[in-house]
Amino acid sequence: MKRHQIAIGIVKNSSGQILLAERPSGKHLSGCWEFPGGKVESTESFKLALRRELNEEIAIDVEAVKKILEYQYQYPDRMLHFQVFEVLTYSKSINARELQTLQWTDASKIGNLNIPPANTAILNAVLNPDFYMIACNSIYKDNLYAKVEEQLQAGITTVQFRAPELSKSQYISKAIKLRNLCEAYNAKLISNCELSWVDEIEPHGIHLTSARLNEVSNSNQGRVFYSASCHNEQEIELANHLHINSILIGAVQYTDSHPNNSVLGWGNFQRLCNMANCPVYALGGLTKDDLMTAKVCGAQGIAGIRLFQN
Repeated sequence: MKRHQIAIGIVKNSSGQILLAERPSGKHLSGCWEFPGGKVESTESFKLALRRELNEEIAIDVEAVKKILEYQYQYPDRMLHFQVFEVLTYSKSINARELQTLQWTDASKIGNLNIPPANTAILNAVLNPDFYMIACNSIYKDNLYAKVEEQLQAGITTVQFRAPELSKSQYISKAIKLRNLCEAYNAKLISNCELSWVDEIEPHGIHLTSARLNEVSNSNQGRVFYSASCHNEQEIELANHLHINSILIGAVQYTDSHPNNSVLGWGNFQRLCNMANCPVYALGGLTKDDLMTAKVCGAQGIAGIRLFQN
């Protein structure tokens, strides 16, 4: 099987739109729209390859970049190892040196285009926020809706509702109210509950605990899942197989909400993060000040319960 390393660049214009290129006829996945970049040569690092490829393809000289994602994707005939960078600054004007068709596209509209299957993780990374709120019913209690709305007003766009102590009717009732509240702020409500309850809630996404992750992987549910909790290599592999939008890995540090969980530390978190084929959130005992540390370790951002309590 062929194995290739691929460097990808996310290039934005002053309006925040992202540059895409159409794959020419005669090439693998011709007609698909993709992010600019290409194969890493044997003597190159990913960053060097990115600078060369973007100069060869779109005529720019890359100056500063930020790594946002690393993952692998397997096609039937090839294995691709990606590193994805946001291009922060560049010089010279963009020009289609290979006579390919280029277009600027709003990030929210890229999913409407025909993109290669391997690029789905990149799209998720572009769309996913830095912070993922877990609204825990037992902690927020009577202030649940007020606390969630407070964070929505502050810019949070993803809220997972966690309430394992509630009955089916109690959970569904609260989840529907939270879904409506999130919709008022153009945010997503992610349900963390029994899968048989989901159709009555109609959330914007479903979260899998590590236990449900194992159940789903064995039962072929046929659903699309927004996120999953993972603590080890085996669970990361299950989540990769299900093509989940994002993975929450923890606990990175000690947390009062899960006092019996083993602590990974940043080194083990980074190792697990590098195994994931989708954006990852660091979870467990973190504050917003830990965001850059998480990103240096390869994470999309951080998730938490008490993180958003104050």
